[in-house]
Amino acid sequence: MGHSVRAFSRFVHASDIPDQFFRDRVQIYVRVKSADISAYKSENVPKLTVSHIPIIQTPFTKNSELNQNLSLLLPGLHIHPEYLEKARELLSKETSAKKLKVCLLERHENDAIVEARIVNRLRRNTVVGTSLLYEGFGKISGNCGLMSSNYLNVLQRSEDKARRWKRGIWEAKTQGSPAALYKSYSSRLFAYLKSFVKW
Repeated sequence: MGHSVRAFSRFVHASDIPDQFFRDRVQIYVRVKSADISAYKSENVPKLTVSHIPIIQTPFTKNSELNQNLSLLLPGLHIHPEYLEKARELLSKETSAKKLKVCLLERHENDAIVEARIVNRLRRNTVVGTSLLYEGFGKISGNCGLMSSNYLNVLQRSEDKARRWKRGIWEAKTQGSPAALYKSYSSRLFAYLKSFVKW
């Protein structure tokens, strides 16, 4: 693939991206226009509408950014149905107008399947979706065969923290555990005994 294609091309739709870019896992920069949660292989995953930032920009390419609607899907995590709205709000807050570095993995219908990181100037780039797992809005996806091990490890650490601190779906899962039932029973017993005692 010629250097001129990489440097000057601006992709408006996933269909504009050459197949070779996906095979080579080329990394490109984009800017987020909007964020949502969308269905992908029976799971709920982050979906971003972005504008592609070419390596070399001209006055024409800068002015054409408003007309771009490149659609990205980010598998690797599955959002629980009960947390779709909260996940959508947090994802929008986290990524709105942010510059991302994305690794192209595969084309799926009109979307590009990618790994995505928020570009941070003063610290390590942030993997998109870690905050959703940290808040317990979902869990590691079953559709992550295309993802790199390093990328998945970052997501897994966020899920582990949510489990440890019993956030979101993990809080609900512990409510039926023996420890949770014992705590609930103890609280009810204390309240019952307290009703007979004047403090």
